[in-house]
Amino acid sequence: MKKSHLYLLPLLILPILVFVSCESRDGDWEAMKWETDVKMDKEKVITVSVNGGTYVFKCKNYSSFWLSAVLEDDKDISIDNQKWENAIGEWSSVKIEKNVMTVIVSPNDSNHNRILKVTPTAGDIFSYFSFNQAGKND
Repeated sequence: MKKSHLYLLPLLILPILVFVSCESRDGDWEAMKWETDVKMDKEKVITVSVNGGTYVFKCKNYSSFWLSAVLEDDKDISIDNQKWENAIGEWSSVKIEKNVMTVIVSPNDSNHNRILKVTPTAGDIFSYFSFNQAGKND
């Protein structure tokens, strides 16, 4: 390289250094930790009585979070697009206030089992809850 073009060398090396030194942080989010009296297995499956119930979950390590998805029997339930904190289905509702999520499941008057799936998120981390409710003759 000619002496007059040496000033370009740092301009050529800088983008390479930036590219090599930057690490992706995807997947480095701490898992959401929950405080609740709700009985569930390690996969966060909750058995709901035929009479329904109210379930409260407090996220201990994120001061706020929002809903990514809510499904009643695999049917997508509309989430309030303003703050992504409320979802009201045919037989369930989910509400988030700061770091507390309240899930209400109505009584099941049918003979069919039903499943509510709730997916809260705090950015690039997701948590999954499944509420399994038996029908009245099960």
